[in-house]
Amino acid sequence: MTWDQGAWTAPPLAADRRAAIRETLGVGPIAPTVETVDVRWEPDRWLAALGDGEVAGLLESSAGPDDVARWSIFASAPRFVLTAGADGMTVGMGVPFIDVLDALRDPGCGPETEVPFVGGLIGYLAYDAGRWFEDLPDTVAHDVPTPTAAFAYYDAALVHDEVTGATHLVRTHPEVDAGPWLADLASRAHEVPGTSWSVDVDAVEWNLTRDEYLAMVCRARKYVFAGDVFEVCLSRRFTLPLSGPPAPVYAALRHRSPSPFAAFCTFGDHALISSSPERFLSHDGVRLETRPIKGTSRRHDDPAANDDVVSEMRTDRKQMAEHLMIVDLSRSDLSRVCAPGSVVVPDLARPETYSHVNHLVSVIQGRPPAGIGLRQVLGATFPGGSITGAPKVRSMEVIDELEPVARGAYTGSIGYVSVDGRIDLNMAIRTFVATDDRLHGQVGGAIVADSDPAAEWQETEDKAQGMLAALRSLQKSSSKVTAPVTPTW
Repeated sequence: MTWDQGAWTAPPLAADRRAAIRETLGVGPIAPTVETVDVRWEPDRWLAALGDGEVAGLLESSAGPDDVARWSIFASAPRFVLTAGADGMTVGMGVPFIDVLDALRDPGCGPETEVPFVGGLIGYLAYDAGRWFEDLPDTVAHDVPTPTAAFAYYDAALVHDEVTGATHLVRTHPEVDAGPWLADLASRAHEVPGTSWSVDVDAVEWNLTRDEYLAMVCRARKYVFAGDVFEVCLSRRFTLPLSGPPAPVYAALRHRSPSPFAAFCTFGDHALISSSPERFLSHDGVRLETRPIKGTSRRHDDPAANDDVVSEMRTDRKQMAEHLMIVDLSRSDLSRVCAPGSVVVPDLARPETYSHVNHLVSVIQGRPPAGIGLRQVLGATFPGGSITGAPKVRSMEVIDELEPVARGAYTGSIGYVSVDGRIDLNMAIRTFVATDDRLHGQVGGAIVADSDPAAEWQETEDKAQGMLAALRSLQKSSSKVTAPVTPTW
């Protein structure tokens, strides 16, 4: 099924419908609590101690600007897990997945707190969930066995303030006894098993050869010259063998490329591992915000040289044209669900510097009506324009025609839906998917009229090598990385 176009115009979920969904899931009235606790923040060890089949989520802000790199969240042992297939229906319930997520939100129910997550849902929407909101073709091969969406509902979680160092225990209901869970975490942190893992960095397989990717870029440029699109973002996938748990992959990625929207979400049979620097969408109860990235350069160790590189980015006509196109697209998306005149761009193409790269990032905000639902918000904005192109729907049609395999989690979104209504979702770039003893990554770039196919190819090579370098950084002389799960970071 596909939902009607203009999903953002649908009315909010009715109260009786919301109540019926909660009753089916066994979730009563939501009354979240927040308390500061004396718990040592050790998510690396908690992840390393996860057993086979366990479900957990870590959303981590390990680096980045002060206005986004503050809060980290860890949760495990969820009450239940919700998944959806390509048709957008919640598996086992026959209800639209987004409606189920929305029914578990109660905007304004929580205490007044700056802690952004007070319990609820942690998980992801795959890029392919865009077909739930728009009438799009689906001719690609879905060859990686993961759901189109998966979120786990956590009654309790730990939220860490990276600025003050304080750790907070949040619970969705006062009667939730988090004591046994906290005791289990403390025990696990001191008894991490010594299971080994390995990933063969040099055994990389690509779904497209160089010639195939160059041909795909040339076909995309024809659409640009024909006036179908101004820009279209194309990608290719690489896969390598993985033996053992995926948590060390996250540790390696975080160590090399710390970021404000990093994530590790495991659902037992698959895991998402991300070091994304990009916010797709947040809603703090008052405003919607997106922070698209367009424009990347390598970071120089010398501050003066790096400043010169950043200045060149901001004066480069091609990079700025791409950036402004996506800013306009994002403004248009937010305007669908925000009050007229409320959409603003407080930061335009501001430079942000990370461990290895510089980015140009814009901040776009708008004020939606009170009580707006997830169907309206995501129907207007998902997926983010920085990874589709402009105009969005036509670009997605071209992507479906040219890319041979479904993107899955890549360029979808990972994050949380808090029971008090707040949401924060990243753009799932710099992201691995671990499943069936395989590790899948995907890289791409934006194609415009003056794109050079060979340069576009090289951009994907550079991005892939950056991700693989995180794994290579653990090796010494062998091309096969082998390490104990016991963390040393």
